[in-house]
Amino acid sequence: MMDFDFLPAELHRKRSDQRLWTRYARLVAMMVLAMGAWAYAHFSWVGSADRQLAQLERQRLQIRIHRASLEMLTAEREELLAKKTLCGRLEDEASVQVVLAELSRAIPTTVAPTELYYSRTALEPTGPEPGSPPKAPVSTQPSDQDGLPTLRLVGIATDGTQISECAAGLAGSRMLTDVSMRSLGDRSASGRRGSGFEVTSRVLAESGGRR
Repeated sequence: MMDFDFLPAELHRKRSDQRLWTRYARLVAMMVLAMGAWAYAHFSWVGSADRQLAQLERQRLQIRIHRASLEMLTAEREELLAKKTLCGRLEDEASVQVVLAELSRAIPTTVAPTELYYSRTALEPTGPEPGSPPKAPVSTQPSDQDGLPTLRLVGIATDGTQISECAAGLAGSRMLTDVSMRSLGDRSASGRRGSGFEVTSRVLAESGGRR
């Protein structure tokens, strides 16, 4: 069977061109859709990344705030430790310099100290010297604190009144407790002669303990 085409060749060419343009249009539409999908995915990813960066920046800001708070707390802790150390030092035993300053304030100028003993352990009681009268306590303040340093002062004075004033001055000190005095009889020291005496006491902490 034979087919005869009576249509002109120009019509066939137009139809071929039309089909070709239709393919091109579909391809362009597909490319536009693909680019649109890619752009949507890209901008969605960029938006998500921006949100994550903003969240990360907020976290970094919180970290800086917490770090500043930590540094402030650390400084406060060091200050408290320094104050605690200082308070501990104030509760320590009195230094020799402080004891000497307290003695210079409490001892009258009319009394001449000849010997001074400062021991962080209790001193053994000394017996009366030959020919000296027995021990005569003047001011005794009992204390229940054990382990306190012991102070013993030996000196000479013109008469017993000055000795009593010296013992009373030491007994009135906030740093001394358990103050007692005994007479040692006539003695001489550095070309000076007078009534010898000995005062023993316990030394409290620099901050002033319970007497």
